[in-house]
Amino acid sequence: MAARPRALLVVDDDPDIGALTAALLRDAGYRVTAVATEAAALAALAARRYDLVLMDPLGAASGVDPGRWAALERVRAAAGGTPTVIFTAHPPAAFAEWRARGFAGLLAKPFDCADLLAAVAAALAAPMLGGGGDGGGLP
Repeated sequence: MAARPRALLVVDDDPDIGALTAALLRDAGYRVTAVATEAAALAALAARRYDLVLMDPLGAASGVDPGRWAALERVRAAAGGTPTVIFTAHPPAAFAEWRARGFAGLLAKPFDCADLLAAVAAALAAPMLGGGGDGGGLP
């Protein structure tokens, strides 16, 4: 019996990026749910378990905005111990604390298919330390 495909939740407020990311992941054999808002992400997480959450900061992030973590952390908390990877077009320095905050990885946009698949595979393979510590994931 074949293993079930891993279930991923993609959260991005840009419909083109969300759809493209979901399509790339589906083509790689993952089951993907794509949503565009924090509320939709929270509803999806309440409805079922996912193996990984890939989340954009949803337009609320900037390098100086202290609230840049708010939506990310609410979704990560709702996901429980599910690895959560941030993917963002904002400068990586704006999210330098990702590991200390318990996220499984950081993927900079624009990315290519190989980078996306590598980030997903690394996050799925890394042990999560439940809400803190180094969170495993990408270097």
